[in-house]
Amino acid sequence: MSRPLRYIFTGLLLGVALVLIVRSDPGYVLLSFQGWRIESTLWASAIVLSGGVFACLLAWRLLGSILSAPGSIGRWHLGRKQRRTQESLEQALEKAVLGDTKAVSEAIRAASKRRNDEWLKLAAIQADIDHGDLKRAAQQLDALSLTDAELQAASVWLRVQFSYFQGQYGVANDYLAKLSEDQQGAVAVQRIKLAVKTLLADHRAVMALLANPPLGLMPNKERLARLTIAFKHRLAELRTAEDQLATYQTLTKADRNNEDIMQAVAGALLREGHGQQVIEFLTAHYKKAWPKAAIEEFAYAPLAALPCSPSKKWVVWLGEEANTSVGLLLQGRLAAKQAIWGTAKTHLEKSYQAKSSAFTAQCLAKVCLAMADRDAAILWFERAASTR
Repeated sequence: MSRPLRYIFTGLLLGVALVLIVRSDPGYVLLSFQGWRIESTLWASAIVLSGGVFACLLAWRLLGSILSAPGSIGRWHLGRKQRRTQESLEQALEKAVLGDTKAVSEAIRAASKRRNDEWLKLAAIQADIDHGDLKRAAQQLDALSLTDAELQAASVWLRVQFSYFQGQYGVANDYLAKLSEDQQGAVAVQRIKLAVKTLLADHRAVMALLANPPLGLMPNKERLARLTIAFKHRLAELRTAEDQLATYQTLTKADRNNEDIMQAVAGALLREGHGQQVIEFLTAHYKKAWPKAAIEEFAYAPLAALPCSPSKKWVVWLGEEANTSVGLLLQGRLAAKQAIWGTAKTHLEKSYQAKSSAFTAQCLAKVCLAMADRDAAILWFERAASTR
C-alpha cells in the first residue's frame, strides 16, 4: 500500500475511534454566571472554545494588518519608485549605446526626479551637456549643492565642459587647473584641455600636452601635425636664435628629427635673419645634400638672412637641386649678396627660364639696377608685375 493511502486509512480509523468515544461518553460542562446557565457536552464546548480562539487570532491579525497598512503602502510605493528608477537607468544605458543623447537625457532626468541622489544630479547635467541643452545644464549647475568631496570634484569637470561649449575658454582654463591629478590624466580631459589651450593661443602648453599625450588621445600622425603647427606659432613669438633653438631642444628626440619640425626651425630662423644659425643647424642634421624644402626656405629667405661670405660647400648642400629653378635662384641671390652681379644675373636668368616666377623677376630687376642697366631692370619689373 502506498504512503498516501496509508495516511488516509489511518485517518479514517482515528475518526471512527473518536466518534465511538464521543457517543459512549459525551461528558458534561456547566457554566453559570449571574443567574445565567450554559449546559453542554465536553466535546461541543471544546469545539466552541477552539473556534473562539481561532476567531480571536484572526481578528488580531486583521487588526495588525489594518494598523500596518500605511507602512506597507509606503514600502510598496518606495519599491515601485526604485523599480521605475532602475528601469529609467537601464533605458538610459541602452540609449547611450545607440547614441540617442536626447533619450539618455530624458531617462536620467526621470530617474533623478524619483531618487534624490547627488550622483544622479551630476549624471543629468552630463546628459544635458552631451545633448547640447546648455540652458538646462546651466540652471542645474546653479542650483547644484553637493556634500560629497568626490562628487564636488566631478562637478568641476562638468563646469569645464559647460564653459568650453559656451565659448568661455578662459573660465574653462581656470576650472581645468582645479581638477585633481587623477582627473587630469583622463583622455576626455586632455582633449578639452588641448582644445582650450589651442584656442587661447597658449602654444607652449599645447606643445607640452602633445609631447607625451595619454594613450588614445589621437593618432601619432595627427599629433605630429598639431605639434608642428603649435611649434611654428611658438617660434613666431620668439625673436632671438637662442630662444628659438632652445624651444626646439625642449622637444623629444623623435620629434626633433621630424622634417616638418626641422623646416619650421629653419624657416623661423631665416625670417628673423639668422642665416648662419640655419646653416649650422642644417649641416648638423644633414651630412650631404639638404632636402628640397630647406633649400626653398633659403631661396626665398629675406636678403639679410643670406650669408655674405662665399662657401664651396653650397655645391654639396644643394646636391641635385643645384640646376633646378630653386637651386639656381638661391645661387643667384647668394652671388647678388656678395655683389657678384654677372654670376647672379646668369643664375637668375636660368632660374626664370626653368620656372617663371615674379620673385625671380624682381631679383633680376634689382641685379640689373645694381649693374646700372635701367632698361633691363624696367623690363624685369614689368615681367614681375605680369607674372603670377
